[in-house]
Amino acid sequence: MTMKRIAQFPLHTLLLSIYPAIALMSANVSQIDLWLVRRPLLASLIFGCVLLGLAWWVFRSLQKAAIITSYVLLLFFSYGHIHQLLLESSGFLVNLSHHKFLGSIFILLLLGGVFLLSRSKKDFKEATSALNMIATALVILAIIPVVSYNMRLEQGKRTAQAGITRDISYSGDPQKMPDIYYIILDSYTRADALQRDFDYDNSSFISKLEQIGFQVGDCSRSNYGFTELSISSTLNLNYLSALSDQFTPGNSDLTQATALIQNNYVRKQLKELGYKIVGFETGYAWNQWKDADLYVTPNTNMSLVAPLRPFEEMFLRSTAFRLIADTNKKLRSGLVDQLVPHHEQHVARTMTMLEWLDKDLPAMAGPKFVYAHINVPHVPFIFEPDGSLVEDSNFYRGEQDYPVSEEYYQKGYINQVQFVNNRIPGIVENIIQSSERPVVIILQGDHGFMNENRLEILNAIYLGGDAVLLDRSMSPVNSFRIIFNKYFHGNFTYLENLSYLSTSELPYDLTLIPENAKECEK
Repeated sequence: MTMKRIAQFPLHTLLLSIYPAIALMSANVSQIDLWLVRRPLLASLIFGCVLLGLAWWVFRSLQKAAIITSYVLLLFFSYGHIHQLLLESSGFLVNLSHHKFLGSIFILLLLGGVFLLSRSKKDFKEATSALNMIATALVILAIIPVVSYNMRLEQGKRTAQAGITRDISYSGDPQKMPDIYYIILDSYTRADALQRDFDYDNSSFISKLEQIGFQVGDCSRSNYGFTELSISSTLNLNYLSALSDQFTPGNSDLTQATALIQNNYVRKQLKELGYKIVGFETGYAWNQWKDADLYVTPNTNMSLVAPLRPFEEMFLRSTAFRLIADTNKKLRSGLVDQLVPHHEQHVARTMTMLEWLDKDLPAMAGPKFVYAHINVPHVPFIFEPDGSLVEDSNFYRGEQDYPVSEEYYQKGYINQVQFVNNRIPGIVENIIQSSERPVVIILQGDHGFMNENRLEILNAIYLGGDAVLLDRSMSPVNSFRIIFNKYFHGNFTYLENLSYLSTSELPYDLTLIPENAKECEK
């Protein structure tokens, strides 16, 4: 086959079939495990091949069939994106987002385009060559960010390791080195914020923690308003400005923050002291320590017929399937519940973490450092206070898994808080009572929830029951400074408790936010 004939072979249909899944993966490369793209990729490829086969059977011309198929694929895979763009616009464009209008336009484009292409007398050879080049370029451009991200992440990890020296030591009985648990309850806000913003009295939970021996910072705030920034700061004992020169205004790349979570100061220091590192699957690639000595994953269904995962649901809603799901009542009440999924993997991860913290890890030989980032009470709001799953999908079927209304928002968040409150005290008590070593537990929100309470967090530390009086405004940046000073002969000064807010678009454009609760103002 000559090069000219190769160039005129209609590869564009196959490439355009797989491009949408690759592009969505590329846009979310820092958030997902790359294997999650396999089912959307396979389904899209099969869909494209079936359409191509049908068009070839009808029109008896491979190149014409391929052109028509690529046109149909373009409409199918762009519908959800265009619908979302119109939803986020204003004026006349918002009205256009209604499926009865937008769907009608797409159906007319589909019928009109297919009719005109099918009636054309052209041989489509030149068009095929051009489309092949365009489709190839699109796929390559989508793959480049994936490769680039992983290269930058690995470089960031090496850089994060390079400057670390061993600053802590232990001179006592090795059997007395404490097991250290860093338990993050994502978006768990402070007691006064729960009372003010949700009309919820959390004093019973706080009292339980204090009775167990925790010291609770009733005026604690996170140092940053986003998880990546907050956790990278906490695990490296410092503010971002002191950790890397990449955290500058105008930069939106979170790769270095991810590298500092994956390869952090606390983990490095404890590993050198002989600690076993324990990590969990969280559902977010940037927040998983897959190279830990023990990496715990739930026994979820990994087969090709497993329930939809959030990335796959997002992929489907970016296509014309959104039109079908949003307008077909029968489908909406049945299959579409899978498109705003029952979050099987999220439930499995959460329950796996809680079970391992409660039963498996306390008996595990130490010393060990356990990093457990529990994505509760963060959205999706799927747990009832007793741990059962909510049956009303309005708690999580809004955009990005949020509830459909303020009423559901208020109720759903408190449901999650109560679920955590019902489980955590028993778990930490069991850790303390079942462990053969001393135990240190950090129980902490990485940030608050939204708006006024975004920086206000639950922050409780158990230091073996010792009466170490901590600053009631202690912030996460000092958590491991306290622990390293107490147990490992550290000589860390305590940093000023500062809190910053920024936007997701410009995470390092930080604004210093003072405490505004009168009872906490200095």
